[in-house]
Parts: sequence; structure tokens; C-alpha cells
Amino acid sequence: MKVKVGKHLVHPIFGVCEILEVFNDDLNGEEVEFVSMKSITENMEHILPYARLEEYGLRPVVKKADLEELYKLMKKAKADIKLTGAKSFKVNTERSKTGLPEDMIISLSSLSIRHSTDALIPTERQLLMHLRKKFIHELSISLKTDLNTAEKKFNLALIEVIPKEAKIAYEEALTHIALKNNVKN
Repeated sequence: MKVKVGKHLVHPIFGVCEILEVFNDDLNGEEVEFVSMKSITENMEHILPYARLEEYGLRPVVKKADLEELYKLMKKAKADIKLTGAKSFKVNTERSKTGLPEDMIISLSSLSIRHSTDALIPTERQLLMHLRKKFIHELSISLKTDLNTAEKKFNLALIEVIPKEAKIAYEEALTHIALKNNVKN
């Protein structure tokens, strides 16, 4: 995996990270190349060995051309809406830990659909907000747009998979979420 200062990678836990520096340093008497990065999703800095980036699950930002396939995957989440509560939280947490965009979008969709039709337990709601924030940041980088535009595009795609009777309630919930969280940088 090639990295370049100013470019972005996605960490499976911390979301989109901007590469700040690539440098060499001594580690136990051995010269090791490191990558310094800042998570723009979580506002944290990380230093990782360059040779182990893929092992740690870092990947490139989703390409704009691949977004349509991810939106199609949203429809697969309908099968997961039978999971509820702690079981749903566990399955979606484990799935999202892979860091793969496909897994993140399925968890996001599943939780969003359930949120539109049923109450989520607090840990599920927290996971949903965390996944939304990570994906919207990645979407904004991929589309080269601001966070609000990326969030609107995501919401429009998600509305397509929400059961018809829940769309009005979901649109109201999205408005509430946007006002409450104001998708911070």
C-alpha cells in the first residue's frame, strides 16, 4: 500500500485518517519506517509501522466509482433487521471491526432500518452514530465534498431501502440526528 502525505486512509476503528508524515526511526536498534496520521473522524493522532498498515486493517478510501455498489449492498441489510438488542449490537460491532466498507454499510443499513421502525438500545444507537460519522467522513473524502453534502447523499441512498411506512418517521429521525450531532469534523 502506497501512502503519501496529505492523502487519506481508513482505519477500521478510527475511520478516515490523513497522512501527516512518513519517517524513519530507530526501534530496538533497527531502522523502521513509520507513518504518522491523524484521524479526522475521531480527532486522534496515530503512528504505525509502514510495513504493518494492512495488517492493522488500514485501507484506501472508497473510490467514487465503487459507491454505487455499496449503495446496492444496503438492500442486503433487510435480512439483519430480525436481530435486536444486545445480539444486534454484538453482530454489528463484530462486522464493523473488519473495517471493510461492505461490512460497515451493511451494519449501518441494518441499524438505520431498525432505528426507523423500532427503538434501538443505547449501545446500538451509539454504534449507529459512530458508523454514520465514519462513513460520512469517508464519503466526503471520496466525493470531494463537504460533510453536510455527503450526509445528504448518504441519507438519500438510505431512504431507498427503508420500509415505506417508516420513511416519514425516519426522515424526522434524520433531522433530529443531524441537529443533535451536527456531524462534526
